[in-house]
Amino acid sequence: MDASMNMTDPKSSGFTLLEVLVALIVVGLCTTALLPPTVASARRADLALQQNRAMILARSQLDAFAAHPSALIGVAGGNEGGLEWKIVASDPNSQRAWREDDFGVALRTLRITVVAMNDQVSLVDVSVTRLVQLP
Repeated sequence: MDASMNMTDPKSSGFTLLEVLVALIVVGLCTTALLPPTVASARRADLALQQNRAMILARSQLDAFAAHPSALIGVAGGNEGGLEWKIVASDPNSQRAWREDDFGVALRTLRITVVAMNDQVSLVDVSVTRLVQLP
């Protein structure tokens, strides 16, 4: 073994405190640079998940509201799974030549709005016009 490679030599026995601090600063700067895009991506993913849940809720409520004979003109609402929904059923054309009773069906515009209950942000606002069976 070479005498110059002695393990007791303080200059060859590892990293200095300054080298460790510089490495920690570099790692900290890299982490700080990568953190904002990661947080923004997580927020976008959460918003997409909420919008997906809101759309599923909106479609199911629209289908349920239009399927029942009680789908007359009016307002209905409720909350489910942290989402608040409201349906407004209206007559899109009140000035027509035929009466709804003549055919047993009616044209209704159903508009549903779904908002997140925690921050009152509108996630879905859908409006459809459907032919509904009258009671």
